Amino acid sequence: MSKCSCNDSDKCILHCEKDDWYEIDDNGNKNWDKSEGNINLFWKIFYEKYDSIQILFVIKNVVFPKFESQGLAKQSPRKIVFEYINNSLKFENCTFEDEISLYKYIHKLEFKECKFLANFELSKNDIEKGLTFINCTFNKNLILKNVTFKIGSKVRIKNCSMIENVNFENTTFEDLADFNKTCFNEINFYKTTFEDISVFTETIFNKKVDFKHTTFEKLSIFRNSEFIDSINLKDAIFKEKANFLEIKTDVSNRETARIIKDSFEQQNNIIEANKFYALEMKSREKELDFKENFFEWLVFKIHGLASNHSQDWILALFWIISFTFSFLTMDFVNTHYLTHIVDYILIDLLIFIGFVYGSYLTIEYEKINKFCYIGIYYIFYAFFSGDWLLKCFSNKLNPFSIMTGNEELTFSGLIYKIIIAYLIYQLIISIRQNTRRK
Repeated sequence: MSKCSCNDSDKCILHCEKDDWYEIDDNGNKNWDKSEGNINLFWKIFYEKYDSIQILFVIKNVVFPKFESQGLAKQSPRKIVFEYINNSLKFENCTFEDEISLYKYIHKLEFKECKFLANFELSKNDIEKGLTFINCTFNKNLILKNVTFKIGSKVRIKNCSMIENVNFENTTFEDLADFNKTCFNEINFYKTTFEDISVFTETIFNKKVDFKHTTFEKLSIFRNSEFIDSINLKDAIFKEKANFLEIKTDVSNRETARIIKDSFEQQNNIIEANKFYALEMKSREKELDFKENFFEWLVFKIHGLASNHSQDWILALFWIISFTFSFLTMDFVNTHYLTHIVDYILIDLLIFIGFVYGSYLTIEYEKINKFCYIGIYYIFYAFFSGDWLLKCFSNKLNPFSIMTGNEELTFSGLIYKIIIAYLIYQLIISIRQNTRRK
């Protein structure tokens, strides 16, 4: 007999592990033929203990083998159907080796600290008093499709570790749906309706979540939820407010970013709204075709690179400093080392291309830390110019001296003034976006 947690020798067969009761065939299925006698004895003892009329059955520490067709469990085939009308079943620390499939009317089901080693399927049911999974482990699939959870029937899937696959297709929650602190690998919300509050607080979704044709009639709470891949709300319908505070996610399209941004704006949370404004702009940039919408694409690209769409003041400051280093280096090389106009053009072009390409790699691909990159420019500039104390650099960086200086204006100087003015504007706007009250 396998290891068990029972002190009563007559009931030991209920609680012992069943992992040596079956063999795994070539298709990965469990073959229970060798344990037919043990299975019959298990159900005989189980029915003697639980086959009575009660309002609530509390079943603890039982390890369920293959299900048979009599009493509490009826086979369909290798699947269990609980048929207690107007009664509730509560399972604590139980293990289910076989599939569970519920097709009948169920009053209330609660599973606490249970292990499901095969599929759990509940479909075409009306559950009146609720379904609860607390601290449960699912090795396979949890299927809850084509179900209506009536008013008074709360659904709670809380503190459950990784659930491989969950299907809520065409399911209606007329009462609370609470998925707090649960981890889902794959999940299907196609045509799901939440008529009451839905809670996804601190919930983790490993793969992309698509709320396609999902309706949220009342408040939906996604606070501290984490979407490791991305979230798609493009075809979702929100009839009331949603709470996305401290959500961790990437968005799969511009409409999703807009919905989350709009939710924060309705709550006057402008700082968080700005973050998703930036994601909305990035998504728009991805939508633009380089060939068909070149100028619009260029505007979005420059805006994103310059300040992450007016959200990153450090990025704008990086461009101001590095661009000024680049311009002053070109100016010093031209003044002290070059004599021909062709040399001016070629050297300026090489320095400028090197600057832009290096900055692009730094920002877009993070090939090198921004501050390290600035340090390299500082050393390069100071070595050629001797301006180790950055006196000339500071004068050039001063926007008032840039705009009112009496020095002769060259074409490259004009380009520099235009670019630096734009970058300073982005710096101011970015700081304002991250600190403004309204």
